[in-house]
This record gives sequence, structure tokens and C-alpha cells, in this order.
Amino acid sequence: MSDMEEKFLNYDIPNFVKESPNYLKLFEKERIILKNNHDKWGIYFSEELGHPLEYKENSGKVDYIYDFFLEAYSQADNDGEVWF
Repeated sequence: MSDMEEKFLNYDIPNFVKESPNYLKLFEKERIILKNNHDKWGIYFSEELGHPLEYKENSGKVDYIYDFFLEAYSQADNDGEVWF
């Protein structure tokens, strides 16, 4: 089992779900909306930048191009789960 799989197995989800071969696919399309120190908003796309639990390590790869949260949210909300 990889380190990444171990991180995801720490969620409070029933074991039969965690043991499913498709369990990690639950996290493939997650988006996390982040705000930087300059009050700009950006979207962390997990399928492009890494698994959602690694967003802190990879937040420098996010393009902070939105002035408002709702602007980022409207761009992020396309067939994925959005976390903010």
C-alpha cells in the first residue's frame, strides 16, 4: 500500500468502501478553492496537481486569478466535488 493510499484510508468511511478497488477514484475530480495572501482566489484541481490531501504542498502551483470567491466557485463547479 502506498503512502497516498494510507492517507486516504484514514477517512471515517466504512471499511467495505475503503477496500473497493475504485475507492481512490472518489478523489480524482476534487477541487479545492484557495485564497492567497494577496486576497486572490484560485482552484486546486486534484487531477492535475496531485491528490487533495497534498494541496498544501502544491498550493504554489495554483493560479490565483479570481478576485471573488463566487467567481472561482463558478469555474470550479463542473462535475467535481468542490471544497473550500
